[in-house]
Amino acid sequence: MGIVNVTPDSFADGGRFASAEEAVVAAREMLADGAVIVDVGGESTRPGSAGVTLDEELRRVVPVLEGLAGEPVSVDTAKADVARHAVALGVELVNDVTALRGDPAMAGVVGKRKFLYDVWGDSVNVAARMESAGSAGRVNVSEAVHNRLKPLFDFESRGSVEAKGKGPLAMHYLVRIKPELSREGAGRVPNDAFHHECARLFPGYVP
Repeated sequence: MGIVNVTPDSFADGGRFASAEEAVVAAREMLADGAVIVDVGGESTRPGSAGVTLDEELRRVVPVLEGLAGEPVSVDTAKADVARHAVALGVELVNDVTALRGDPAMAGVVGKRKFLYDVWGDSVNVAARMESAGSAGRVNVSEAVHNRLKPLFDFESRGSVEAKGKGPLAMHYLVRIKPELSREGAGRVPNDAFHHECARLFPGYVP
């Protein structure tokens, strides 16, 4: 996974890209060098960093996502409205470091689609290391997130993964929607029972 932060203060590459054009060029270089996907973020999650408004985050990320149309891209955001714009622009994955806790409407945005959703929760500071040790195209979740989402999805244990500064972390791969909560029991597209369960688990969820 390549990471492109269009921010002045991210701990990874904050301030590196002065314009959307530079960020797009950098992302394409990462893909050419072998990145499977590039994660685009417009709000720093560095400890102690100040949040940004919705309008500012959209101003930062939308031009980059537009410039990467057709490329394998994810968006790093905790705001449902940013995710909604990103989904409309064709992103393949939503990376929400708050694990659905930052914006109750986020579950509704990703739940409408057969969509990849990467939830790290308290493991945000080791996300890059965990991704590099994972498997391309698979959704990794922490033990805490697994426990929260297991009423909705089937998981496969990934075992314990070493993360710098964190020690061993129990991780899981998301396999599918539970058959009884999916259309025709295929585990891919949510049915009405899935949405009902989401509304019970996540106040504010809108199918």
